[in-house]
Order: sequence, then C-alpha cells, then structure tokens
Amino acid sequence: MKHIELAAYLNGYLRVEEIPDTCVNGLEVEAPGDVHKVALAVDASLDNFRMAREAGADFVLVHHGMFWDKVPITGVVYRRVSFLISNGMALYAAHLPLDMHPEIGNNVGLAKIIGLTRSRPFGSYHGLVISLMGEVEPTPLECLVGRIEAGLGRKAHVVAAGPRTVTKVAICSGRAPDLFAEAVKAGADVFFTGETSHQLVGEAQDAGVNVIFGGHWATETLGVKAAGAHIEERFGLPTVFVGQDTGF
Repeated sequence: MKHIELAAYLNGYLRVEEIPDTCVNGLEVEAPGDVHKVALAVDASLDNFRMAREAGADFVLVHHGMFWDKVPITGVVYRRVSFLISNGMALYAAHLPLDMHPEIGNNVGLAKIIGLTRSRPFGSYHGLVISLMGEVEPTPLECLVGRIEAGLGRKAHVVAAGPRTVTKVAICSGRAPDLFAEAVKAGADVFFTGETSHQLVGEAQDAGVNVIFGGHWATETLGVKAAGAHIEERFGLPTVFVGQDTGF
C-alpha cells in the first residue's frame, strides 16, 4: 500500500474533508513508495520522528500536526519537514476528526475507560459537537479517579468540589476549560478533561462540580492507538506508538 493510498483511506474513514478545524488535517508531508510500518504519536515533534525512524516506521500518524493557521516553513518547522523528507517519511495529522470519531476517537476511548452509559452529544466547539456525556452507576469519586488512572497509566489531578458519589460525567479530551460551563448547565457532577487549568479550579469550587484532569497528552493517546489497531486489522501493517508523557 502506498502512502497516498493509506492517507486517502484515512481521509474517508475519519471524514477529514467534512470536519472543519483550526489546523491542517490529512497528509501534511508526502513520501514516495509503499508503507512498511506506521508510527503513532500525539505530537509532530522531532523527537517523535526520530523514534519513529529508529522503530523502522515510514508513515507517522499524529493527533497534533505541524500546520496551524499560516505557518512558514522556517526554524523548527523547517527542521521537522526536512527530517521527514530526507528520511522518506510521510506525516498524517488528524485533530478534531480523531477527537470526535464514533469508533476510535479520543473521547469514545475515555468513555470506555470510565464505563459511560446512556451517552449523548456534548461539547460545542467551532460549530461542531465534538464529545459526549452520560451516566455511570453511582460511584465514589475516588473509584472513578482510580479507573481513569488505571486506564491512562498516570496520576490524575482532581478538584473534589462536588458530590462524593457521582453519576453524571461530561468528557472532553485535551484542553477544554471552555466547555466547563456547558457541563454544569447539562447537570454533570464530574467534568473529565485533559490539561489542567488554574481558572477552572475556582469555577469548579463555585459551581460545586468535580473536575478530573487526566492530562492533555495522556487523554489524546487513545485515538492514535485505536487508529493503529484499525490499520493493523484492516491492512495488516505493523504499527508502533512513540512518545513520552509531557506531564500536562
């Protein structure tokens, strides 16, 4: 399978051309020839590209691509592009399409970790609804946190400002403090997101709603890993996850 063929398949599966975004989604850097191995990463960084090359990958699928708005190919962007081209590696990015995908998306992955049921759309962002909220069996807050930490493999930061037994959870991977008010209005007693927010601590305390921060990086590893599993199953291509937790 050629790089452009895998990219074309992903464009359709992830509905890349149908979903407006603030960045470039799809094939950002083309490479010649066939795909031999796919690397999966959250970010399009030189370190991740180097790890991908060392693992023998020539197609890199990331959640955060290189091109946001008008980015000149200078400085670090030039070094990234140059590295990919000189090593015959393609780069494919999927931001919102991978957050909101109903089968392999980051938010669906988070919902599975906590055992969310009766899910419904949640999270208005740039005219799209990108996430979901729903219910869990009445669960002590610390038990829900334990599920999240086990599922993500890292400690979560918790603002225990609401009920100690929880039933309604709103989810959004990555960085989503602007969705907190929507979660409160929808009746959530837990808002589960990624990146910590100083502003959100006070808002959570005033609203009486618990907030769980699972980490921006950690909550957005799920989509690329699920995409890799899908690629392996459908095309028989080997995949490898690369990258290290940023701590945020």
